[in-house]
Amino acid sequence: MVDHHPPVPPAAGLTQLNRHGEVPPTCTSLMLHELLFPGQPNSPHAWLAALGALSDLGNNNPDPLLQAQLQLHGQSVMRDLTSLINSAHRGGGDPEQALQALMQHDSPAALVRSNRPEVKLLRGWQKKVRRQVQAARKVRPLLRGRWALIPFRSDCPVQGLVAQVWRSRFPRLLILAANHLLAGPDEVLLSARGPYGEDVIGEGAALGVTLRGHRSSAGTRLTPTQWNEFLERFQQCETS
Repeated sequence: MVDHHPPVPPAAGLTQLNRHGEVPPTCTSLMLHELLFPGQPNSPHAWLAALGALSDLGNNNPDPLLQAQLQLHGQSVMRDLTSLINSAHRGGGDPEQALQALMQHDSPAALVRSNRPEVKLLRGWQKKVRRQVQAARKVRPLLRGRWALIPFRSDCPVQGLVAQVWRSRFPRLLILAANHLLAGPDEVLLSARGPYGEDVIGEGAALGVTLRGHRSSAGTRLTPTQWNEFLERFQQCETS
């Protein structure tokens, strides 16, 4: 198992390759490229590794492969492609379409300009995701202590994007986007973001929430009962 999140106890016979905690952080797509194409930072598949890194780590991560691919293909193209590919999960619930799009094109520019059926589907889902994120931008945040809680309702798992938007608005606060799903299981999807170097997982634990992910970017799912219990604890925090 190749992963970059906090390691879990491995099952019997399972080999676990994990680079959690590295500074600067890495991600699974970069790890896989290094394993499959050692010493080939300019392999034909390097843009795929960079796409995963851009989605997970952002464009400021200093990884040489990521920065070289951003320069080669252009940040605007790579950003748009990241949004397009992620829309398969967030807006359509069908990652297979994203996989097919990636397998049918040999460069970011070719995929972004493509008129293949799966790419047209991705564009429709991308518009849906953007509409829902824009709606969540208008929500009034609840401020308690160092936390800014953004409760909103959506039928798409866009809580990570919403948390990122509000982190840019409150760069010194810990952001918690709470997505009350309108479709699927009755649960609340939480996504936490914090300033670089802040441990949102530890801060979340202080509120009784077990988050998983990176130090400054993590999330979890809560049942309605768990959400109500969390909300009571949150309301008891010192008012900002």
